[in-house]
Amino acid sequence: MTPPSSNSQEKPPLWKGLIPLIIVSLLASQETVVSAYGEICKPIALFILSLFGLSTADHGSYMNVAHLQVPWTRDCAGMNLLLVLLAIFAWMNRNVKQDRRYWLRMLAVIPPAIAANVLRVLTLVMYRFAVYPEVESPQLHYFFGFIWLIPFALLSIPRQAQHAKKAFWFELLHISAILGLLAPLLSLPNHWITAVGALLCMVNSRFTETFHKRHIVAIAVWALLAFAIAWAGIESLWLPWLLISPLTINFRWLMRPAGIACVATACPLFVLIPGSNVLASVIFAYLAYDWYRRSETHAIDAPNRLSLNWERLLTTVSAPLLFLPFLAAILFTLNSESLVPPDNVQKRVIEGMGYELKIEGQPAKLGLIWYDAQGSDRHHAVEVCLKYRGIELEPADVPSVKTDGKHWYCEYFIVSHKLIQDHQSYVKQTFGFRQDPGVHLILIAKNQDFSAEDFAEQSREVATQLFNNIKKPSVASTTP
Repeated sequence: MTPPSSNSQEKPPLWKGLIPLIIVSLLASQETVVSAYGEICKPIALFILSLFGLSTADHGSYMNVAHLQVPWTRDCAGMNLLLVLLAIFAWMNRNVKQDRRYWLRMLAVIPPAIAANVLRVLTLVMYRFAVYPEVESPQLHYFFGFIWLIPFALLSIPRQAQHAKKAFWFELLHISAILGLLAPLLSLPNHWITAVGALLCMVNSRFTETFHKRHIVAIAVWALLAFAIAWAGIESLWLPWLLISPLTINFRWLMRPAGIACVATACPLFVLIPGSNVLASVIFAYLAYDWYRRSETHAIDAPNRLSLNWERLLTTVSAPLLFLPFLAAILFTLNSESLVPPDNVQKRVIEGMGYELKIEGQPAKLGLIWYDAQGSDRHHAVEVCLKYRGIELEPADVPSVKTDGKHWYCEYFIVSHKLIQDHQSYVKQTFGFRQDPGVHLILIAKNQDFSAEDFAEQSREVATQLFNNIKKPSVASTTP
């Protein structure tokens, strides 16, 4: 009885290991800190590219690599990747004594984070060279980051591991996939809810120490859920799907109200619920109280434990599924009737993305971009789309208008023969199996050419006219 008690006493509190992560997160909110960190990665990337004989030039917000103009954003700076690697280290070493060696190893995460980010940037540049002028989809963008994250995350595995290697390998892939999906959401409104929900789910999870027959059924159901999500194209469900992995989740906790509520808050769609902040605060308070008063074991009471060969097989089968959230949109496509701009409008093809349009009566200083969907993936909100391309947007005085300080932006969606303006309504409209992701319209004009109110009105008229032009032939066309 003495050893277990001793181990229990030596187990460090999780919050202490998260302190550096909190500090770096606060620093990451400062533009000067992000810029300074990015100035370490950018010269290294440009130097390596020049070794391949490519002409390079640094222009601050973007860099030229031969004929490519590559935006340099907060994401390129690599601060998110550093946060992810620190979080992986804190999680993988949550049972390690937090002595001087622990803190030195955590500090040593910084150089690998820089290396991983440089390699990620180089991969993205090489991809754009290969498919120029197309830009990679967000899913492929995050997949490149995930691929380079894994080899450097290996440094987070405890030196003196007490568990089987398969446990640490699976845990490493699992936490890397979760944080790889979570990191891009953190800059969006209200997604602190998603982050806290995911953290509480992970706190109540760990790699199973005993495999039983029910694990075979659970993994089969989990795999079917993965293919259902991929088939439906509802990418917001990937994060909760990862969190309920049968090899890590505490089944008893998951089947209780606390577990169900926690997984619900970890779904990015939760923030669409009216009053989600208040509801989430109530749920988290209940979860904290429930966690304080109850102590659950992760062991599963089952009479027959599976053999070691079965344990290895189930782990080997489950591990590749962790890559699906990043590859599903690439591997699975939705066979739906694609909308195309009417023949009577002027259009310029934007390779791999859509068209720049000019319709009759459209103001000369008002731009109109038509974005097609990437496979079966739903469109992102305009601020996410443009942030991915290096443009940061803020809300304007008019609710439907966003601005970067120099331009006005407004968005519409055409889906299921409907014209939809706000992204939340679009998500609700396209929620479900085999839903057509439709078309994303983005209208743009310089601030000096329109007031925000006038821009919103002109955008509505242009979007409505375009919609009416394509609505009639779309409805009239039928297939035998």
